[in-house]
Amino acid sequence: MYDMVNLYECVQYIRELVKEKGFEDECTDKVLFGKGLFAIMELSEAMEIIKKHGVETLKVSKHAREEVQEELIDSIFYLLDLYGILQRDIPLEVPDKVFMDKLKKNKQRNFQYGRPELVQYKSEKNDIK
Repeated sequence: MYDMVNLYECVQYIRELVKEKGFEDECTDKVLFGKGLFAIMELSEAMEIIKKHGVETLKVSKHAREEVQEELIDSIFYLLDLYGILQRDIPLEVPDKVFMDKLKKNKQRNFQYGRPELVQYKSEKNDIK
C-alpha cells in the first residue's frame, strides 16, 4: 500500500521539494513567521471546508474529504518546512524524538487536560447534585 515514513524523512522530502521548486529560504524571523502563517491559512481552509459541508457530508462525500485532507496536509507541509529550516540552521532535535518525548509528556497529563470548558461543566454538574 504505502511505505511508512517517519517525521525526519518527511522533513527531508519537503526540504527537497522546496529547493526543487525554487523556494529555498533563509532562517529569518520573517521567513519563519511566514511559514507559520501559511500553515495557519491552510488549516483555516480545511476548517472552512468542514464548516461549509458539515461532518455528515464529509462522511459520505469523497470529494469533500479529499478537499479537507489536502488542506490539512498542506498545513503539515508548511510546518515540516518550518521545522526543516530551523533544523538546518539551529541545532534542533530530530522531529521523531521530539514527537515521542512530547507524546510521553502529554500521556502523563490529567484526563481532558487543556479543556477548561469541560472541567467547568463537570464541576457545575457536580454542584447541581
